[in-house]
Amino acid sequence: MKAEIEATKGERERLRQLQKDQLFHLRRGTHVKDQLLTTTKERDIREARVADMESKLVQQRYALNNEMKELNGDIEGLKRLLTDQKHASRETLETLKKQHVAVDSSRGELSEAREKYERENSELMLLKHDLQTVLHYIRVRAREADK
Repeated sequence: MKAEIEATKGERERLRQLQKDQLFHLRRGTHVKDQLLTTTKERDIREARVADMESKLVQQRYALNNEMKELNGDIEGLKRLLTDQKHASRETLETLKKQHVAVDSSRGELSEAREKYERENSELMLLKHDLQTVLHYIRVRAREADK
């Protein structure tokens, strides 16, 4: 019990001081008088607050709807752009595939031509060697005939 009284001691002193201050201002005439509002005035104030809040909410809703329309328009434009990009990418890919096929076929033709050239070159080298041997033989025979 004594502990409870001690716990509320600070609160009691604060309330006493508040009461003294109020009495002082009442005697002196400097207290703040409560404004007395009629029920109609209170209702009018509440209605004005509600109307202000409602108009703010309507403006916000209108702004959000406009922003949503703009964003939907942007989305549609971006979808069209994406579709166009996909189409252009497909065309580019098809062109590159055709070029790749053409390069592969020409590479095959080139390798065939190179093999043919190497075969002919080796045959010509053998022929040259044979001709040089024959020429050497003819020169040797010609020298022997001159002696």
